[in-house]
Amino acid sequence: RGLTKSMFLGSWRITAHVLRVLSIMVVLHVNSATAFTLPLPCLYRHGPVQAQKVRAQGVSMRMAAIKVALIQTGGTIDKDYPRSSMGYAFEIADPATERIIADASHVPLSVDFEQHTVCRKDSTEITGADRAALAELCYSVSSNLIVITHGTDTMIETAKALAADARLRPKTLVLTGAMRPERFGISDAAFNVGLAIGAVQVSRPGVFVAMGGAVFAHDACRRDTDSGAFLPLAPFAPLDKVLVEEGIESDFENCQDLAPGMVGKVIMIDGEGDAYIDFGVAGGKQWVSSSQFSKLWSPKNGEDNDEDDSAKGPDVPLFPE
Repeated sequence: RGLTKSMFLGSWRITAHVLRVLSIMVVLHVNSATAFTLPLPCLYRHGPVQAQKVRAQGVSMRMAAIKVALIQTGGTIDKDYPRSSMGYAFEIADPATERIIADASHVPLSVDFEQHTVCRKDSTEITGADRAALAELCYSVSSNLIVITHGTDTMIETAKALAADARLRPKTLVLTGAMRPERFGISDAAFNVGLAIGAVQVSRPGVFVAMGGAVFAHDACRRDTDSGAFLPLAPFAPLDKVLVEEGIESDFENCQDLAPGMVGKVIMIDGEGDAYIDFGVAGGKQWVSSSQFSKLWSPKNGEDNDEDDSAKGPDVPLFPE
């Protein structure tokens, strides 16, 4: 009996080795460009296993990456401590986007980037010639997805200039920047660049501004002169009628609170985005802060309020008394 058992075990081992050799021969015989899983079970001691997949040389497991062009124009985001001796002012140096992407490269990125530089200027120093050079570069790069880093002071002006170039209409351009240099330990640079890279991939062709967690069409935002924040434009224009949907506690002196149901006509919208509205006998003429616009409703698509409301007609003065 012992001899029979030994013969059985020996023959099982031989069979297992023969099958293993056969499976290796099959792997070597199959064209290396074919990825496959061998269906034949190999009788190893630990049970059936699958053969190794063979991938063609140079073929990556990674899907084709999205290509995004990054263009530097300067601005606060790229400012660095002075390198020159006795330097006393910030210098605009290498693109902050290079360091931001490098910091995130410890995981595989699904986007390929190409970096370009048009100029390295504070945005208050950017000229019409600089904007023309930027538009030319945006047109010439192969990618239709473009993120532009820019100073915040004139970012909207540059966005409008790019939007006016008919050659760029098939492309999606997103401008972004930072309120503090990326070199600072506490900066919004990486946050805004990440926002812009995401926005450029999902937005329709056009020119956009991505700042502070929000993405705006180039003609639908403004920069608050006090806080520096980018905010949406008023959802109405001078001479439009507005309805108070939710009670408004005024942010300004000598202005009464506004009750739901009051109707007014917009007289003007100032550079800070606040509106001067005539509420007629019910509330008089007063300023309404842009932060309260969500509590106002304005007719859309050519609709209008009835003419017998409390708002005055177009003969109201265009400026406050």
